[in-house]
Amino acid sequence: MSNEKLIEICCCSVDDVVEAEKGGADRVELNSAFEAGGLTPTLGSLIEAKKRTTIPIITMIRPRTGGFCYTDFEFDTMITDAKLMLQNGADGIAVGILNEYKNIDLHRTNVLVELCKSYNKEIVFHRAIDITPNLIESAHELVSLGVSRILTSGGKQRCLEGIDTINELMHTVSNQIEILACGSIRPTNLDEIISKTNCNQFHMALMKDLCDNTMKHSHINFNGTPNEQMYKMIDVDQVKAVKNIVNR
Repeated sequence: MSNEKLIEICCCSVDDVVEAEKGGADRVELNSAFEAGGLTPTLGSLIEAKKRTTIPIITMIRPRTGGFCYTDFEFDTMITDAKLMLQNGADGIAVGILNEYKNIDLHRTNVLVELCKSYNKEIVFHRAIDITPNLIESAHELVSLGVSRILTSGGKQRCLEGIDTINELMHTVSNQIEILACGSIRPTNLDEIISKTNCNQFHMALMKDLCDNTMKHSHINFNGTPNEQMYKMIDVDQVKAVKNIVNR
């Protein structure tokens, strides 16, 4: 296995992708609605990001928040969104589909695997795997389906808490599928994480808070939060910091 470390940055806009590339990101995952855990981005954001950047872009395919067991209409929407993203420059898609028992929905996942194969693009199974009853068994199922990569925090909220399971995945399946570690990874803890695992890919959301003055002192509330004027954007300085760490 190569010792080279790869940084993937979670992005929610064209500006984010541009800033991530400036900071040295090797790859990005493009979403919308960061505050909802990441949903399918607009097709326009993918097209405009591809115009302005050169690093690989994986697009999230997630039609709603609240879980990962989808209706037939939602799954049809996922297929349509995936086709559109792949046809318009996405280097791959990130999905996570479970059944009502929290196990991987093998049939639906396979449909999207075959779709990505037809475009010669990657497919990532995202952190939905972290709530399956047996993460290691789920990983073996994804290997059998031909999934390209697993995004995981080791079944815990934070990477450091799940590092033992991430290491077990590295030991058992990393020669068959890529393991992308995630979960509250920051410049302040990346050194420690690297010291405790042989995993060589790290996914991070390195954001800073910005203010949109149009919502200051507004008498109308649109999303029910007390600080509605605040939003997040990729912090290029944090991206540079983690890139410097992995380049040591």
